[in-house]
This record gives sequence, C-alpha cells and structure tokens, in this order.
Amino acid sequence: TAVTAKAPCPVVVVRDLDAAGPVLVGADGSADSEAAVLFGFEAAARSGNPLEVVYCWQPQSRHDASIDSAEGLLRNWLAESVAPYRDKFPGVRVRAEVVAGRPAAVLAERSSASSMVVVGSRGRGGVTGLLLGSVSQRLLHHASCPVAVVRPTQEH
Repeated sequence: TAVTAKAPCPVVVVRDLDAAGPVLVGADGSADSEAAVLFGFEAAARSGNPLEVVYCWQPQSRHDASIDSAEGLLRNWLAESVAPYRDKFPGVRVRAEVVAGRPAAVLAERSSASSMVVVGSRGRGGVTGLLLGSVSQRLLHHASCPVAVVRPTQEH
C-alpha cells in the first residue's frame, strides 16, 4: 500500500499469475482515469486480451425517468472518451459499459473474471500523496487478479 501510494509510476500488485480474462479498467473521466485507460489499452494490446472499460455510478432511484436519460448521457460520454484510444489501438477489442454500483465493489467482483484491473490513484503531494483512494485501497486487498494503480505522468 505504501509503495502504491507514493510511487510516481504505475504499480502492479500481482497475486495470481494465472489470472485470465479481459483487462478491466475503472474510468471516471479524471486525469487519473485517463492515465489508467491508456495503461489498460497498452496492457490489452501487449497481452492480446480484450479490454473492458467500466464507469460506475449510483443512481438515486431506479423509478425516476431522468435516470434512463442520465445513463444514456453517461454511455455517450464514455464512448466518446474511449474513442481516441480505439483509434490509437485498433487491434484491441473494447467494451465500454456504464454500471450501477459502487466502483470498488463492482471492480472487485469483476476481478475474478479478469486478467488485470487498472485504476487511477487520487492525490499527489502533501498528505494526499501519502494516501490512496478508497477504490485503489479496496482493490489492492480484495481483487482476485493483478491490480495496476496508475498515476498520470506529464506526457499523458
């Protein structure tokens, strides 16, 4: 946890070398997330595995008509945010999905069918640089496959 929180480069924690399945990336639109999506595309391109990019959200009520509209907007946003990487990595099979639920729980659950989970890391410098976000923390302790925690670099 300490290395992952302080490292200026991506850190991969490996529990199971035999993990199989797609590379799974948690995306939220932040700079941390963009770096994670790029890392995920690179990992999928190297391994030949498909890539799943997931945006998790927590709708207030399933009965509200605006929820469907919001979910549609999120799906469009996610497709647009992944499009430049699809162009750069045309050989990578990609599925982008909007999922209702807490990111840490959804990604930890899906890790059992993934070859790697990739997430960004919040915070840098000062006290925040000593901490990981709750999603990264939970995945480091509960994921069934390798976990990559990626910070944006100046070139990304």
